[in-house]
Amino acid sequence: MITAEPDLFASFPELATPRLHLRELGPTDAADLHVAYADDETMRFWNTPPHRSIAETRNIVRAAARSFYERHGIEWALVRKVDGRVIGKCAYHRWLQQHARAEVGYILARDCWGQGLMSEVLSTLLDFGFGSMQLHSVEAQLDPANKRSARLVERFGFRKEGHLRESFRVPGAGMGTGEFADTAIYGLLRREWRR
Repeated sequence: MITAEPDLFASFPELATPRLHLRELGPTDAADLHVAYADDETMRFWNTPPHRSIAETRNIVRAAARSFYERHGIEWALVRKVDGRVIGKCAYHRWLQQHARAEVGYILARDCWGQGLMSEVLSTLLDFGFGSMQLHSVEAQLDPANKRSARLVERFGFRKEGHLRESFRVPGAGMGTGEFADTAIYGLLRREWRR
């Protein structure tokens, strides 16, 4: 459990980028979010298989709410200002307050790729993390084959800090058999953060 400054968890912190509103995920967001979680290509580097039912996506939304109210992290819905559509989510999780470190994560619907939206989101998240959350360092864990995500974090100054070999089971593989994939760990220190 996190012992945070009381003001940080007094109410859900809403954020904004030029094109997106970042707000708390709610039950009605599951249908929009399911577009990303059910897509094979979007989930290619995720640590679970694509969702086969909207019930699986509803579980993700419920877990996001618990994360904030149990003070483990903060997960935001990415809402497009132009039409109100939820096109993905982003989060700070694995928040180790005693070490002023948290992991950033994100997912974006495939029809929204290549528009610079995640650059807007990551810039805003890092401002919030190093500012309001008083983080000293931010971590990002990626599949090394996920070149798009690696380029994104590297543009913001993240450095590769480690490589875990065969650290997670590839989605869809059976528990008794299956393939494993590596994890690349990237980190960014507060003094390295550049906008």
